[in-house]
Amino acid sequence: MVGRKRFITLDLLRGFLLIAVCVNHAQRTPGILEYLTGGGVLWVSGAELFFILSGFTFSYVRKKTLAEKGFGEVLKKSLTRALGIYVLTIIASCITLLIADAVDCQVGIRNGGASVCSTLTWQAFSDVATLQKTVYWVAMLGYYTLYVALAPLALLLLQRKAWYILLTISTGIFLLRDQSPILIYQLLFSLGLILGWYFRPLLAPSKKATYLLTLAGFWSLITYALSLALNEGTLARAMPQAHRWYQTFWAPYFDRTEMDFPRLAMAVLWFLSLFYFFTRFEQPINRALGWLLLPFGRDSLWTFALHAPLVFALNIFIVFDNAGRISNTLQSVVIIAVLYLLVWIKNQISQLINHAYQSRRITIEA
Repeated sequence: MVGRKRFITLDLLRGFLLIAVCVNHAQRTPGILEYLTGGGVLWVSGAELFFILSGFTFSYVRKKTLAEKGFGEVLKKSLTRALGIYVLTIIASCITLLIADAVDCQVGIRNGGASVCSTLTWQAFSDVATLQKTVYWVAMLGYYTLYVALAPLALLLLQRKAWYILLTISTGIFLLRDQSPILIYQLLFSLGLILGWYFRPLLAPSKKATYLLTLAGFWSLITYALSLALNEGTLARAMPQAHRWYQTFWAPYFDRTEMDFPRLAMAVLWFLSLFYFFTRFEQPINRALGWLLLPFGRDSLWTFALHAPLVFALNIFIVFDNAGRISNTLQSVVIIAVLYLLVWIKNQISQLINHAYQSRRITIEA
């Protein structure tokens, strides 16, 4: 697995998390797929897991580059990557705002913890371009831009085995999260960086580590089922008093807008469980679902950028109020299928451009 050109587990897991995020953003509930993705009501969301995975992937990919070619090369590649993500962020935001303007509608943009609505105005473009505000569904890309640009500094600390300094700095920044949402997810990204730097024990765990990972997996399954049942309304209907106790004493620690430490700890446990599961069963997962997960996982940034205007447009043109479970599920499947088609078209265009470039280069050299 380690010797392969690509780490297939990461692509499969990334594709799964992207589908979960897209289905949750589509908000076609109630639906069958929400039992898999959580419908955005779980104690951990796909977004948190995606940031941990992104940090993990960055460390995994750049660790060797740092050792062989030095900090300058890592910084160069990271800034180039961050610039590409930034451009995608602006394009996805502007297309979403343009759709809103074309149909005389407004789309929400975040300003810190608050939200306002807008179309494609010069002020909205300026705010988005400077990352002061983020369009709904595109926010993660804006955050990721800054995290990738600053990640080489974190790798320097990890190279010097100073992971505790990185964790302390990141935790201190996290304590200021009320100032901006961008300060929240950086801690998850940093935790992913640390896990990615020391990832090898996860690939070949000892008996004790395997036992602990198995326990984490069972705990994740139990907490997944509990969070789904408690937030979906089943408990409120069956045991109203117990539900009030839950809302008062437990739920506040796992509120997705507050992002308190218990939710972050749960996110790390769920990530480790999912990573271990996808690593352990990589081959059967790849055989059964690789055709769906790998295209999304290998083009994760494009997939995420495309899903924002797509989900917004479909929410406008397809009315789903009071739709049944089957209807909502079919609509979610349609969204995934359209997104899959757009990613496939993008890949075909990229291949044609690359082929034309190579042919021209061969002709010039000849």
